Amino acid sequence: MRAENAIAEPGEHQSSVVHERAGGDVMPVVIVEMWQGRTEEQKAKLIKGITKVFEDMGVPADRLHIIIHDVPKCNWGTCGEPASKMKP
Repeated sequence: MRAENAIAEPGEHQSSVVHERAGGDVMPVVIVEMWQGRTEEQKAKLIKGITKVFEDMGVPADRLHIIIHDVPKCNWGTCGEPASKMKP
């Protein structure tokens, strides 16, 4: 996923879940599923970009949780085939 345009690319899925803490506090959880291969720096940039979007919506950064799942292409199926067999 490119943080600058927030559009999922092929092989990427994003979803969000909102949990409510006792007392009514909202705690959004964003789950990003993408193919393996991103550097820690790229993931940090993604986390900062997602956090900024939520802060712009009024959600404090300390209430937001972001989970990144790195999925090997061999464990991702699309068009009836493993993604590892797709041509670039």
